[in-house]
Amino acid sequence: MPRNRNLTWETFTKLNQFFSNDRAFKEFIMSMVGTVIYDANGNPTFLQPRGGSESMFNTLLNGGTEKIYRCNDNTTCLSPTIANLPLSEDEGMTGRVRDMLNDIFDKARSDTALTESEKALISSTRVRILRYTIDSASVGMDQSVVSSLAEYIAADMVMSYINGLIDVAASGAAGTLDTEEENKHFRENLRQVRNELSQRVARIQVQQNGLAEYDRSLSETRQQLSSSVSDSVLSNYQFGSN
Repeated sequence: MPRNRNLTWETFTKLNQFFSNDRAFKEFIMSMVGTVIYDANGNPTFLQPRGGSESMFNTLLNGGTEKIYRCNDNTTCLSPTIANLPLSEDEGMTGRVRDMLNDIFDKARSDTALTESEKALISSTRVRILRYTIDSASVGMDQSVVSSLAEYIAADMVMSYINGLIDVAASGAAGTLDTEEENKHFRENLRQVRNELSQRVARIQVQQNGLAEYDRSLSETRQQLSSSVSDSVLSNYQFGSN
């Protein structure tokens, strides 16, 4: 029987991603999906998701204020309380990603080494950030072309993290929840979050289409110019597959 465990908080240790050391982000995500906390005797307490997952997703991306579960510590989070978390637009994931994209663009133009955080950002999304950035700089575009992708990239990163969390949590819940009813209740929370976020994913399909169009346009532009400079710069960043 599990004891002294916060099921969702514990799953964060199994996800090695860009946000893994960001306590506020993890508290926000836990507030979106809910959790089960077991006391010293193995008695479970369910913490329901706070508010609508899609609304919280929008706040996480673009700023706002939400009531979240604030952990009492960063290790086990066994006694969280409800607290307001204000996020400015710059503190939202879109703003943070945009700032980093601009820095990566500047470094691509000056052939400067990336920081570990910038490398982690590149590795945490399916979007080929480094390829787009270097190609855009090589053909003389300004950084707005790359920074305009910030919201889509931020959404993709958050969605990837949440999907990973839900998958790990759902897998870990099997056989650890005390009764069939607890198992059913927790899984229903996870399914509800996934369903709500899938609606947002459908709406950002427009951005996906725009990204594909940008990719085609950039490819056509590169065909008219020598790719030697871009490929040379790219070779300086020996990590990942972007």
